[in-house]
Amino acid sequence: MIRFSIIIPAYNYGHYLATAIDAALNQGDPDYEVLIIDDGSTDNTREVAKVYLDRPDSSVRYVYQQNRGLAGARNRGIDEARGDWLLFPDADDRLLPDALKKFNAFLEIHSQTDMVFAGYIGVDAHGRGKTRAAVAVSGETDRDFRGYVLGRFTMANGAILFNRRVFELLRYPESLRNNEDYVVNAQTIALFHCASFPDPVLEVHAHEDRLRHNLETLKVGGLSVVDLLFNPEILPPRFMQLRQRFLSRMLLSRFRTFYKAAHYREAMEYFRQAVNTKPVNILSPYYMRRFLISWWQARKDNSHGTL
Repeated sequence: MIRFSIIIPAYNYGHYLATAIDAALNQGDPDYEVLIIDDGSTDNTREVAKVYLDRPDSSVRYVYQQNRGLAGARNRGIDEARGDWLLFPDADDRLLPDALKKFNAFLEIHSQTDMVFAGYIGVDAHGRGKTRAAVAVSGETDRDFRGYVLGRFTMANGAILFNRRVFELLRYPESLRNNEDYVVNAQTIALFHCASFPDPVLEVHAHEDRLRHNLETLKVGGLSVVDLLFNPEILPPRFMQLRQRFLSRMLLSRFRTFYKAAHYREAMEYFRQAVNTKPVNILSPYYMRRFLISWWQARKDNSHGTL
């Protein structure tokens, strides 16, 4: 076994992949591997990866599979990985040069940790970066699970390091094409020892491809993320009391996403469901204003003049 496996799922992101691989190879620690999981790409992903495979003493491995989605690619990476600790940056992310050193230094002090997450830098479409430090978690399972599922803190998936023993119990749900990482993150917080440090280890890049993909997968996946996360065969009963509040939060998140993308009809439907789930949502000026804008825009766009 080696210390770290950097697992990069890739699906038709060949034009981003070289940057992700270069960043992964720029860690300065010999005890790691870079594993590319090509999830049935039809672009030049294989050719990009091959450049690195052909290098002498390359630490890069490449695995091709028929398309299974991001969850399936990560699960294949888990099966193929040789490392004790697994990191899952996306093909359009960029690890910072000292990411593994920071994780390693933290683990030397906190040896009982099963999952550790760090900060990240969000880079917008204009190249402007904003550092988002990871919050300090309490180490109290119930408190941290509650904080995460209610949105009191967030994590960037590529800035989370997992001990492989987590995946003896959990796997990414392949029925989901969006939020599959959220399910695993939340369940890991509930069932394992988790910690954090604030320093950024990753750049997350916003771009049109990512937004478009999110919309498409949200439409397909529906809200099954709620049932999968609150699976009574995985989570103890004491966590189930948060299910309805999490559902309300997911509905409002979908409302914001579709509103931002100017998909006003879908946005309105999610807000209506959010109000049915938690009536107090209707009292929010933020959401009501955007709901009324959505109603007006959808009315304008409707050729019959009715909703």
